[in-house]
Amino acid sequence: MLRVIPINFRYGILIAVGISMVVMPMIKKKIVDHDERNYQIDLQSKAFAFNILEMVFGLLLLSFSIMHVTFIALVLTLTAYLIIKIVNLLAFSYYHKNN
Repeated sequence: MLRVIPINFRYGILIAVGISMVVMPMIKKKIVDHDERNYQIDLQSKAFAFNILEMVFGLLLLSFSIMHVTFIALVLTLTAYLIIKIVNLLAFSYYHKNN
């Protein structure tokens, strides 16, 4: 499968898969106490991670455009950023109406 992917992206894919194999078991760990405090901490940590994700994607798009990266990489990154923003707006609208 990696023969189809350009050489520049192979190492990035392998690093991302390796990191996800390490991080996913930590994320999937069950919370022992099912109290409200743990849920609030979980929500706050996800909100903080989302804010960091927005900044990283913005900086990544800016750096890609400055470095003159291939058009397809720029479009894929921009598409991922827009999907995240659209999901954020739709979820905000949904929860605002239902709560």
